[in-house]
Amino acid sequence: MFFLLFIFSLHLQAKELIIRTPQVDSEELQLFLDQNPQFESMTDRWKIENLKDQKNLERIYLKAQYEFLNGKPSEAENLYKQITDQINSNTWTGDARKMITTSYFRLAQLDSANEEAWVQKAELFDSELPPNTELFPPPFQKAWMQSKIHNPPQKWYPLWSHGLIDQIIINGQSFTSSIPYKAYYLHPKHNQVTVISNCGFIETRTGSAEEIQKIQWLFPRPAQGTCQEHQISFGKQGESVYVLFPNQCVVEPKIFLAILNKDANKNVPVPKSLDEQLAQKTAFPISNNTKSWYKNKWLWLGLVSITSFYIYEDKRRADSSAPSSFKVKIKPSHNKNF
Repeated sequence: MFFLLFIFSLHLQAKELIIRTPQVDSEELQLFLDQNPQFESMTDRWKIENLKDQKNLERIYLKAQYEFLNGKPSEAENLYKQITDQINSNTWTGDARKMITTSYFRLAQLDSANEEAWVQKAELFDSELPPNTELFPPPFQKAWMQSKIHNPPQKWYPLWSHGLIDQIIINGQSFTSSIPYKAYYLHPKHNQVTVISNCGFIETRTGSAEEIQKIQWLFPRPAQGTCQEHQISFGKQGESVYVLFPNQCVVEPKIFLAILNKDANKNVPVPKSLDEQLAQKTAFPISNNTKSWYKNKWLWLGLVSITSFYIYEDKRRADSSAPSSFKVKIKPSHNKNF
């Protein structure tokens, strides 16, 4: 019983992910989030996940610094390389970028035969973070500045639907896309561009300025239609996600398609119709009575059903006690169009 109550508390504390349709602007979504703190947007969730990755990077960095200052160059060099090898594994911002550039400069100190190459890599990664004059000698400053001079920034005018993108992160610098046809600046040789939309997708691309400029950005539309008649195809299997339609109408889908695409080079197959989804979801395998009780899926299905019932009841009571001036309308998704 205590175990079940513990699971209930975890579910009640976790925030629900909500995405918006293109017809709902960012201001309306933010108003909804302010009035309903039990929900979070994709940009909010991305920030939390990115912070976790940054903490992991920081642990490696602190260990590398410790080995470096304690006269263990070989161990320190391996750790610094672990950090620089991760430049494209995430969208690094803030302090994480400082740790990565410092790691490049430390490698220039430890690998004197390739000193200039390491400094140039630091400039390619971030042309706004020069070496710290209190930590690194003047030749580092000179090599870094020469690399920056030979790589002047290039303008980029991305063409995508206005209001669809909520956040753009270019080489660690974050921008909102409230201004259509805004000019951004790219490094001529290496860039990392991350596009985040609260409509339900995140895409990251890397490449030279020329390669980024040639990209044809084809973004998905995870939620389409109206509150009454809609089609939703978003989320990971088993993940709960809500959709905000105009006039503060919220729909909780019951079926999920894994089309959240962080790797733009991967094409995730989508079923041809919702009827096929339903057929797949309701095709239960024949149970095996020889399995141990803790491997019995029907037992766990029953526990999940009980858990869902109590969570539903708790949320229903919370909704009924909400101020009458701002009520969230929940529309069922098991209509003829879903």
